[in-house]
Amino acid sequence: MNRFVFFIGYHRTEIQERVSMCFEHALKHTSTKIATWFILPTDDKLYAHCVISDIILEKLKAMNLGFPASNKKEEAYMKKEKAKLIKEYKF
Repeated sequence: MNRFVFFIGYHRTEIQERVSMCFEHALKHTSTKIATWFILPTDDKLYAHCVISDIILEKLKAMNLGFPASNKKEEAYMKKEKAKLIKEYKF
């Protein structure tokens, strides 16, 4: 009985090693600068969510996003419409 259990344990370990090697190979050959892989621990969901949020925030900051520049004509139009709204709704 003990030999059988030992054999099953050994077999599972061998399979786990092969699966790990396959994952490592796949990730190594499919990860690029444009499309990177992030491996996160899932045993602590709060930690995983914090790591995901941090990665997203870092990537968004790197994009240098902002509002498009407006010209004088657009600014004058927006001021006029703002004045209309303030007058209409008595802010």
